[in-house]
Amino acid sequence: MSCRFVLAARITGGKLKEKKKEGGNEELLPVNIFVHGGSYQGGVGAMFDGSFLALEGIIVVNFNYRLGPLGFLTSPNHGISGNYGMLDQIAAFRWVNENIRHFGGDPNRITIDGHSAGGASVGLHLISPLSKGLFNRVIQQSGTPLAHWAVSSMGDKSDFYDELFLLSVHCAKNTTHNVKACLKSIDTEKLKKIILYELKWLSNISPSFTPVIDGYFLPDHPAKMLQTYPLNAHQFFTGTTRDEGSSFAAYLLSDMDVKASSMKSLLKIMNCFCGYLPGVSGIVGSVLQHYLPWPYEAGNETVILQMFSELMGDYYITAPTQVNADTLQARNITVYFYHFSYISELSHFTSILHGSELFYLIGAPLGGHANFRYDNRDRMMSRYLIRLWATFIKQGLPSLMSLKNFYIDRYTTEKPIYALITKNQRGEPHIEMNIRFKPKKMAFWNKIVPELRRRDLHFANYEKNPYERRLPRDSIEPDPAWGLMTACILLSILVVVLAVFYCRTRHLVKRLLRQSSVSSGTCMINHVN
Repeated sequence: MSCRFVLAARITGGKLKEKKKEGGNEELLPVNIFVHGGSYQGGVGAMFDGSFLALEGIIVVNFNYRLGPLGFLTSPNHGISGNYGMLDQIAAFRWVNENIRHFGGDPNRITIDGHSAGGASVGLHLISPLSKGLFNRVIQQSGTPLAHWAVSSMGDKSDFYDELFLLSVHCAKNTTHNVKACLKSIDTEKLKKIILYELKWLSNISPSFTPVIDGYFLPDHPAKMLQTYPLNAHQFFTGTTRDEGSSFAAYLLSDMDVKASSMKSLLKIMNCFCGYLPGVSGIVGSVLQHYLPWPYEAGNETVILQMFSELMGDYYITAPTQVNADTLQARNITVYFYHFSYISELSHFTSILHGSELFYLIGAPLGGHANFRYDNRDRMMSRYLIRLWATFIKQGLPSLMSLKNFYIDRYTTEKPIYALITKNQRGEPHIEMNIRFKPKKMAFWNKIVPELRRRDLHFANYEKNPYERRLPRDSIEPDPAWGLMTACILLSILVVVLAVFYCRTRHLVKRLLRQSSVSSGTCMINHVN
């Protein structure tokens, strides 16, 4: 396997004096490797400009890795094991370990940092046996391997997209050997055209191609590995933004093109919407109870948008991020938690979107941005965020050292404190320690919903009471009428079975319609009665 990496390293000197290593005259600097996001399908390393972070006395590295079907196509029947994008990331980490000293970097002080799918990626490296010894600390921003979209299992829904891709490039009907040969024979420009244009309809809120539990890079499910497998770092910094689901909810609701003018319309939207939330469709009432303001204002589309925004953000990112933090701290990992809730007074957005903190972390308010305007308060927030990241990368403790007497306290389940990054009443940047982040809604997703699912599973597996009284076989003489009655009962059972089969088939068709609507961008509510 041949891979190309784009390595960007920036080093600043003079501002921070590093302790000289014994037996040498080098001043080695700590290293931050950033893994970009993009649903495992898009993005590029250059999205993260580490220039201002490098001014803190840190070497910043970013790189590219294979994406989409090139990085995450999985088809065991054809000898395609998947996880190629993750192996690219490991190759980049290993290269940095072996060569960063030549750039003045310390191979013993490496932090891996990722956002969104990149955050899920660094979370997977924390538990993968293949990533052992390649880094010391982890920063996980708005992404976690515990999110349902982060990882697939062999034979899971990913097979659907994998087979569709193989069909689209006319390689699906070949033998195992010929499938690989077929894929390698496709012209690069043709392959790029197919991925970028002909497979556009595969785009989904959840990635079509993801890392997979392969028994090699990922031996088991991330939830189990986080609880029981060896961990590759002992200091962990994670967090979310306020409106993680805002852009996704607005996109979906606009494509649904349905006015929320009544409770009936709302329920239609909700049932359609739950097609995007695996395992949630059976608890629509409970979800509405936790997220819909009461009394419900009919026709208030702003309220509906806010509700779906928070619902999606909590389900896809925030709730699993908290479970991730809880699981790690239970294993004596030092965990720090932040919540980014700052918006510029000059912003033309009304929400603090997924990825908003990245603009401040790369120093956009300090160096300028082609599309956005910033003021002095934004520049101060940018300095705050850069300093928090820099101090964690260097010392393992996020603080505002030399800017302000503030540091983030350790997160534990006994004292679940987090840093709220926001503004004060005067509109100035402000960071404070809070406790119990969204306790009711986090408890709903992380405790109540799993219990509801277990209850449903219990009822599904319910068997007849074995202690129910039964008469001996020879205590009743057979009656000729029993034959006719038995036939009627069996016929009735057959009718019920057929009815259930029909309903399940109809439900499956509805689900497929919703899935196809995700891909096409239209939720066909009017076709699902």
